[in-house]
Amino acid sequence: MLTEWRAKKLIHLETNLLTNNVESLLVQSVNQNLPVGTPRRSQEAVSAPRDSTNIKNLLDGLDPKLMARIMTEITKRLKEVEPKKSGSETKFFDQVAKRNPKVYEGKEDPMILEEWIGQMEKIFDVVEVPDNKRINIGTFYLSGTADMWWGTVRTTFQGPGATWASFTEALRAKFYPMHMQK
Repeated sequence: MLTEWRAKKLIHLETNLLTNNVESLLVQSVNQNLPVGTPRRSQEAVSAPRDSTNIKNLLDGLDPKLMARIMTEITKRLKEVEPKKSGSETKFFDQVAKRNPKVYEGKEDPMILEEWIGQMEKIFDVVEVPDNKRINIGTFYLSGTADMWWGTVRTTFQGPGATWASFTEALRAKFYPMHMQK
């Protein structure tokens, strides 16, 4: 079962993803379909809105047919970008969550880091999580500095060459104190 903190974090991440996609699609649609001579806007491109008020202002005065096309396109694109987790990944995630693993916050203490890695590996072995799913599941249990670091290196761990071993090696390189690194 997810803790309240983890559930809020997941909802926050999914909400940001959907909000950014809606804003991006809206701006793209308006820029591509802005009719010549529109009284409230010039021919120049519209910039991305920052909040729902700006989105509303951007939509005010649009031709209803154009608005319908924009909404159809947004709906279509949102369906394309919805998270598509396989049933097995969801099953593994749920099984790992049931064991309440600790969260690693990025403290430069080898004992804490090794304890977290060891705990995650024990859980992965018991649940029989395949190596290609371990990074996705394990990184959910990062917070603070470790989670910020993950955000900067995430793309380097995508694709078939990414393994749990390469991830933990990079984690150690980042969070072991300098005097303890080789």
